[in-house]
Amino acid sequence: MALALENHVILVTGGAKGIGAGIVELLAAEGAVPVIIGRNAGDNAVLARTLEESGGQSLAITAELTRTEDCQRAVDIALERFGQINGLVNNAGINDGISLEHGDTDQFLASLRRNLVHYYDMARF
Repeated sequence: MALALENHVILVTGGAKGIGAGIVELLAAEGAVPVIIGRNAGDNAVLARTLEESGGQSLAITAELTRTEDCQRAVDIALERFGQINGLVNNAGINDGISLEHGDTDQFLASLRRNLVHYYDMARF
């Protein structure tokens, strides 16, 4: 595609499976350095190892993105390892079915924590 991403460090939340893995693979094919951030260490490591075996660079970071401190730790680890962050793909989230008809205030707030708050946290650190 020629996206001019050579050696750009890109954080990808939820990057180990599904759409996130597709994004990570595309970034790696463009010469970027994807940082795979997700809650499943095994899934993260498998994709990172696959990319590295193909000659690319990557980093797998296990984080529970509903925890602000994990978001900060993920950013800190990437900065420590690469000295820069050039982009962020906020891909993590789930369709939990919470709505005005199906849920209450506590469930809505929990849904925000699972699906939105980490977007803010990842960008601000």
